[in-house]
Amino acid sequence: MKHPPSKVSNYLDILILSKAAADVVSQSFGIHHDNYLTYRNYQNKRKYKYRFSLSGILKTLKDTLETDKEPIHHYKEEYGIVPPWILFKSIYFSTIINFIDQFKAPQQEMLLDKLYNFKEDFPKDKRVQLMMDTLYICLEYRNIAAHGGRIYNYKCKRELHFTDEARFFSIGFSLILRLLNLMKYRGPYNHLYNTLNHMLTQHCNAFPQDITYLEQTLNISISSHCFVWVTNKSNKYHIDKYCSGMRHAIQLDLKEAEKQGFRGCKKCCK
Repeated sequence: MKHPPSKVSNYLDILILSKAAADVVSQSFGIHHDNYLTYRNYQNKRKYKYRFSLSGILKTLKDTLETDKEPIHHYKEEYGIVPPWILFKSIYFSTIINFIDQFKAPQQEMLLDKLYNFKEDFPKDKRVQLMMDTLYICLEYRNIAAHGGRIYNYKCKRELHFTDEARFFSIGFSLILRLLNLMKYRGPYNHLYNTLNHMLTQHCNAFPQDITYLEQTLNISISSHCFVWVTNKSNKYHIDKYCSGMRHAIQLDLKEAEKQGFRGCKKCCK
């Protein structure tokens, strides 16, 4: 089990994050690149690497403006400007996160409102820090997956900065699930949860002796039930949700599937 079939960058949808950040920038500083890429609009947090400093990020963004790739080139030629929602599509996940980290407090609060629906009992003074910790933790997992590393037992170097509430957050893989579950946009959490469930179903059906180890490593509870996938077009059940190009499958407990007359697929239920 190295990593789920799709990249971890999908867990925090880059386009959603870029769009939200672009909305904040355009609402605050306008849509002309000469205005929203002005140094004084942002903080100047000290960074270990120059490319993630404010000067380095602004240089990267301004250099990107000179590309001949579309749609940036089209906007420059046709309108003489490149709005932030066009420019941000062409920068790396790490750059957009570090750029958000350079936002001033009003812009970070605006972004927070776009990404979260916090309950009243969550401390207001901890919310921006939680957002930034979440973004950096997602980035860390994304980088591990991109280089072929194992993520199911990976422990982040990045830690939550707030104190009292941090004890309610576990470490390891379940941490990223918990953090994504707090966000307004459900896509990343649902995608990660469903992919994890799919991979665990496959693995634990083949190697049931690993269940205790995986529960301890992932810090989650793994049901002893065996779940399979079925459709109304066949009397076969499947371990692989997408076996033979299957679409619109629904999940059933194995015993229930057998009770309804389904039999194991010879391809994925050997």
